[in-house]
Amino acid sequence: MATRRMERMARSVQEEVSRIILYEMSDPRMRFATVTNVEMSPDLRSAKINVSILGSDEDVRTALRGLNHAKGHVQHLLGNRLPGKFTPVISFNLDPSVRRSIEMSKLIDDAVADSPFKEKVDDAEDISENGPDKATDTHDD
Repeated sequence: MATRRMERMARSVQEEVSRIILYEMSDPRMRFATVTNVEMSPDLRSAKINVSILGSDEDVRTALRGLNHAKGHVQHLLGNRLPGKFTPVISFNLDPSVRRSIEMSKLIDDAVADSPFKEKVDDAEDISENGPDKATDTHDD
């Protein structure tokens, strides 16, 4: 069970690491990395930083290698900005949820486009956009 203190620290770590990656890292390998979540240990001594990386599989591997290579520098900068006695030991982990949601969205769009019920879906969109009285009738009777 996460305490308020753990949640506050996780939020601070997420904000600071996001800032560091976005504004202070000049490594082009990390340009598509986004911090999605931080999980703190109960003693606040370690932080698992989940990142989402867009691009090809090779881009993802390269960005993750770049993040792990810069881990010590990021941890040092983080230690200067966080309150408290200890700087958490950080680790970067790939968060595939954003990539999975994009893939699912594409699959749904493809399924709707290939559906024999596409006309019904298009009619429903017309009704929702224009109201039931102004829907355009595209069917021949």
